[in-house]
Amino acid sequence: MDPFGWLRTRFRRLPRKYMITLQKEITEASSPGFEFYVFVLLSGTIATLGLLTDSSPVIIGAMLLAPLMSPIIGIGMSTVLGNGALLKSSFFALIRGAMLAMLLAACITLLNSIMPFLAMNEMTGEILARTRPSPIDLVIALAGGLGGAYALSKPNLSAALPGVAISTALMPPLCTAGIGLATGRLDVTGGAFLLFITNASAIAFAAGLVFFILGFSPETIHSNVRNHGAKIPGTMVLSAVMVIGLLLPLTLFALSSIKETSREKIVSDVIASEIGTREGTQIVSTVFGRRDNMVTIDLTVRTEGQISRYTVNALKQSIEEMLGEPVELVISQIAIVRLTPEITLEAISGGND
Repeated sequence: MDPFGWLRTRFRRLPRKYMITLQKEITEASSPGFEFYVFVLLSGTIATLGLLTDSSPVIIGAMLLAPLMSPIIGIGMSTVLGNGALLKSSFFALIRGAMLAMLLAACITLLNSIMPFLAMNEMTGEILARTRPSPIDLVIALAGGLGGAYALSKPNLSAALPGVAISTALMPPLCTAGIGLATGRLDVTGGAFLLFITNASAIAFAAGLVFFILGFSPETIHSNVRNHGAKIPGTMVLSAVMVIGLLLPLTLFALSSIKETSREKIVSDVIASEIGTREGTQIVSTVFGRRDNMVTIDLTVRTEGQISRYTVNALKQSIEEMLGEPVELVISQIAIVRLTPEITLEAISGGND
């Protein structure tokens, strides 16, 4: 029984000649060559700098290069064709490209810490956004993989490929993992690498599924036998099991993220009630982080009067009692000095625990 028989009758089977041509193109694109590593270096550099500067447009530019998409699509095709050589070349291309990207990101981050050319005190929002994968990311990667493989098999739909590359980010999570290694943030590295594994596995499975529905099989490649009633290859079943298996760690990460967000909301409410209600004081930003098993809170306020050390220590103690773990609280105060009713002078001062 073919569970995808209905779909296979709705989608036009590709001509055998075009299947052979597409297989050759994907095989060539999946083989690591000089151009592949150059694009990994370029994409990795752009993505790392975009992450460090918290720039979404720069990161999108790195996604468009998408050098790792080809070997992942190659893995998907190999699961349908049972092509061990294609699987081997694609897998090792992906591994080498991923390791190179992480190493490059770590080197750029370490270089920046030695000779700072970018101001980076804490993890940026773009970095943190890639450390909390969830089942939603798996669904996005599956949809992107389906769209990417189908667009690749239809020349008239090639314009959709850049959009697929952006939606199924591969390079930014790898560079985030490298930044985490360089800064000693294993939580950042683990979350970002899980996101990369999720995207890569889902794209490979989705691509294999599309190729199977479009008629790819060892028989149709090597002969002109139609494949409407073919059984699903065992390698595809294994790929599906792997994708389903990712739901457990992704769900755990999502629940942990929800819990962390809830804790941050409670702390923000406490800060707002104890600091934000002071006359002439306005909270500008609150940034949460974690370092050496300690919660870090960087609070920036605009105030007409200096917040005393006593108030800071009392707030810190209240947050520690609420969270049940040590807290490092740093308050940067933007002091407002009113010279005349028409002129206001702002000066920045710092306060901490």
